[in-house]
Amino acid sequence: MLTVLNPRKEYPKVIHKSSQNYYSIIVQPIIVEGTAVGALAIGSFNKIQQDYLKSNVDNLIKYLKIISELITSKIKEVQLNDQILKQYTQLYDVIRYLNDGIVLFSKNEIILNPVANELLHKNDPETFQILVNQLKQFSESIIHEKEDNNKKIIHECNEQSCIIFAEGKYINDNNVLMLLNNLQKIQSQHFFI
Repeated sequence: MLTVLNPRKEYPKVIHKSSQNYYSIIVQPIIVEGTAVGALAIGSFNKIQQDYLKSNVDNLIKYLKIISELITSKIKEVQLNDQILKQYTQLYDVIRYLNDGIVLFSKNEIILNPVANELLHKNDPETFQILVNQLKQFSESIIHEKEDNNKKIIHECNEQSCIIFAEGKYINDNNVLMLLNNLQKIQSQHFFI
């Protein structure tokens, strides 16, 4: 067993043993955030392999370093994706259970909680698309202005006026959070206060 106290200073390591076994090995650690999480090795077990390893040691070390860096990069990418997925799941769970309609407009998608789906008439695809497009335009103006804003959206649907109050919150240049409420609900809340 080989113990490495400081992999950054001690490796890549080249070990040659001159014996009848022709054993040589080049070892390169895989380091993530200062911790060795694995190692790559190229070894020889006969004279031809050992001669090749000795004559190409510099190129083999470069090769192992590049592969080690690629593996480290992929490990970090997977860790970051796991972190993003966890945060996305937590945010989605919070949004799903709020009493107001919540819409998150991001660069690549729109996330709606069940109340927002109801307020935007998801069961009527035509009305839903019209209202979502109006909210998307509103979110684009919020991103352009980089500040929060409010808007009343009125649309005729099923021979009724759909009136939605949208409160847009600027998050960053890719994301806007909107709180949606039925204007009748807002008026009745203020009426009884």
